[in-house]
Amino acid sequence: MNILCVDDDPVYLLVLRTTLVRFNKIDIIKFTDTGEKALAIISSEKIDVLLTDLNLPGISGLDLLKKLRKVNPYSEILVISGIATLNQAIDAMKLGACDFLLKPLNPTLICEKINTIRENMDKKVTFEKENVSPETLSPVLKQQQQQIFNLREALTDIHKIVNADKIEPVDKIRTVQSILSRTLPVND
Repeated sequence: MNILCVDDDPVYLLVLRTTLVRFNKIDIIKFTDTGEKALAIISSEKIDVLLTDLNLPGISGLDLLKKLRKVNPYSEILVISGIATLNQAIDAMKLGACDFLLKPLNPTLICEKINTIRENMDKKVTFEKENVSPETLSPVLKQQQQQIFNLREALTDIHKIVNADKIEPVDKIRTVQSILSRTLPVND
């Protein structure tokens, strides 16, 4: 697994470096502090996972995400940010980010996210090798696909509500809470 980490804050790059270097399921880890440098890496190398800050000087994390999608649509993307709006999080998810993490970063959570991505990549390779058709997927995977579809639909609805001019802020919050309570799975 090849990972590229992009953050203009040297402290967070150090946190990512310290966390991921100890994570033994990674083949190559690259770190950079600008979107421009990241774009050069993306253009010349296969990146399995992009872990990028949202607010970068020059090319933003969202712009980087768009460019990576054009070069390698199968890369997984984790977006991190210390200051982000709901609209930015929704935009990142619409563009295919698999998750949106807020700073301060939790090293254990980062490793869990990377591990989940690794497991999903391994499953995909197994499916491709065994030529498994979608009809033979386990009920659990079908359920996960449906949950992803439902979540994307919910994010689209939330985006529309947040941007609606004629809805009062209090009503926006209630509506978003209602959508989330219907969409997100309940953890016991």
